[in-house]
Amino acid sequence: MKQIIFFFLLMFAISATTVTAEGKKPDLSGKDEYGREYVDMGLPGHVMWATCNVGASNPWEDGLYFAWGETKGYDRDEKHNFDWKDYGLCFGTNDSMIKYCTDPSYGIVDNKTVLEGEDDAATANWGPAGACPQEKS
Repeated sequence: MKQIIFFFLLMFAISATTVTAEGKKPDLSGKDEYGREYVDMGLPGHVMWATCNVGASNPWEDGLYFAWGETKGYDRDEKHNFDWKDYGLCFGTNDSMIKYCTDPSYGIVDNKTVLEGEDDAATANWGPAGACPQEKS
């Protein structure tokens, strides 16, 4: 765990000291076209990260827990097992997946490895380019 924290602190330090070709520090945060705040973690493809988790109203809150490809989240105190029988993208077993399957032994192969908007928790709960509820304008 210490190694992971160190890695992220190191990456933050490197990105904080990086300068553009014009000699300026890059802007790693901002607002989208809807006025919602985001943070650009400096990853390839300019991936913008929300300033808090889905289901949280502040950056320091946990938010909700989601299974891959599901848009209904569960609170930490809410009893949910995240078991195959409850998983919405299969027929109750680990060999009956109906979406995001790349191996025929797990179900119907569609070779999808990137979530579609309808199956993305942030998009489904906040809309496209979503952000924390208190930040929506």
